[in-house]
Amino acid sequence: MASLNDQKVLAFMFDPFLLETINSEEPNEIVEEIKELTLEQKQAKQLELEGIEFCNSNQSEQALNKFNAAAELWPNRASIYNNRAQVYRLINRIDDAFDDLNRAISLSDQTNPLVARQAYCQRGLIHLLRENREQGINDMKLAAEMGNGFAKSYIAKLNPYAALCNQMLKEMFEQYKLPIESTCSTKEMNGHH
Repeated sequence: MASLNDQKVLAFMFDPFLLETINSEEPNEIVEEIKELTLEQKQAKQLELEGIEFCNSNQSEQALNKFNAAAELWPNRASIYNNRAQVYRLINRIDDAFDDLNRAISLSDQTNPLVARQAYCQRGLIHLLRENREQGINDMKLAAEMGNGFAKSYIAKLNPYAALCNQMLKEMFEQYKLPIESTCSTKEMNGHH
C-alpha cells in the first residue's frame, strides 16, 4: 500500500489539480454533533451504513431498500438523500437523484457542510450531464468553496491557463515515458531481461 505522500506524488504527476483530493486530515465520515440519538435515528444510521456497503458491492436494489427504510425512520437526515442519490445516478434514475440532491442540500446547507458539498457536486454533475452548463458550474463552484476536491479540480480545469499548464505537464511526462519504454524494448529484443 502506498503512503499518503506517495499517493500525493502520483496524483500530482497524473493530474496536478487533484492533489487536494488526497488529504489525510479530512474525515471519511461526517462528524455530527454529539447528542443522544433516538432508537429510530440509530436504526436509520445503521440502515444507511448497510446501504453504503451494498452500494459499494454494486448491489443497487438492496442499497435503495436500505436507504428508503432509513429515510422513513429519519426523514430529516441529509446524508441519506445524498447517498441514495448516488445509487440513483448509478442506475440512471437521474430525476430521482436530482430530487434527492435538492432535498439533501435543503436539509444540510447550513447545518452539515460536508453533506452539502457532496450534494452540490453531484447536482452540478447532473446539470452538466443535462447540458445546463451555467447551473452545473455554479453548483461545482459552491461545492469547491465548501472544500470538495473533485469540484475544485473541475473548476480549476475551466481556467484556460491552468488547462494549458496541465497539458504541458502531461506532454512532459509522456516524453519521459518514451525513452524508458524504448530501453525496455531494446533490452528484450537483445535477449536481456
